[in-house]
Amino acid sequence: TSDYFILGDFMKPDRKKFAIAFLAILLAVSGLVSCGDAGASSPQEGDSRLQKLQREGDPSHALITDKVILSSLIDGWTKDFGTVTLTIQGLNYGQDDFFTLLDTAEVNSSGIPCEAAQVSYRVLSENGQLQTVEFLPIFPLDAESLKAKQNELREAVRTAKGKISKQGAANAEELYREIFDYVIAGAVYDDALEAATLDRSLSGEMYVNRSAYGALVTGSTICNGYSRAFKALCDEFDVPCWVVLGTKGGQAHAWNLVLIDGSPFYVDCTRADVSGKTENAFLFNERSLEEQGYEISPAIIVPGRD
Repeated sequence: TSDYFILGDFMKPDRKKFAIAFLAILLAVSGLVSCGDAGASSPQEGDSRLQKLQREGDPSHALITDKVILSSLIDGWTKDFGTVTLTIQGLNYGQDDFFTLLDTAEVNSSGIPCEAAQVSYRVLSENGQLQTVEFLPIFPLDAESLKAKQNELREAVRTAKGKISKQGAANAEELYREIFDYVIAGAVYDDALEAATLDRSLSGEMYVNRSAYGALVTGSTICNGYSRAFKALCDEFDVPCWVVLGTKGGQAHAWNLVLIDGSPFYVDCTRADVSGKTENAFLFNERSLEEQGYEISPAIIVPGRD
């Protein structure tokens, strides 16, 4: 099929609310990352520039695990903000699986200085165990503006790395703590941005501030920005980190998962900054996650949790 399937928002999509049109399926999110939801825009034509050899469904270039697919999407989108075409082997993905990949890859693209207003996929071909698929993020800014802001974000990340490195963390736990403290010290929670998110009245610059750029450059963001900034700095130090979507006390929320000696722990910069208390918001475990009222969305992939 050549039909595009469109995902307009990124938190806990209600799979029962699909409105089927002639050429696309639009998905509106029922819960916002209150902390935020992104308003949908019209799909656009994408220019597939990556994974050229996969266009013909060549099995020698096929991807066979969720983790590799997610890495390919994140790397490709971060490079030029455009369509990534991938050939997938043996996974037989359906619609919900593709939406899960889109959700997870978008929110973990911490090197992009803007949240996507919409993401979509299109199955180009299916041949036995091979699926060739286009994945397209749609941003409210043009590529030139995105590149300029990406350069600012990269400079902010390099500056942060220099300051954090001077603290001389002796182990992974200390390094995560330095990153945690840095993000909290540099950002404030933006109530106006949250209100605009809930009202679905986001401007292009508001989408920017919902990304790591908001926390590390503008200094004003909501939970999406805090969690993406934390991941951006962890990526710079090459320590494991993932953005997690779900709820906290029934309210849509975003936070992070990290790994220490292979075991998962959670970090919530937003909660620590808003409450002024860091206890129970840094390196809490699965049991504490449940006790504190967190629930991870089943519509995302969280590597390292199992």
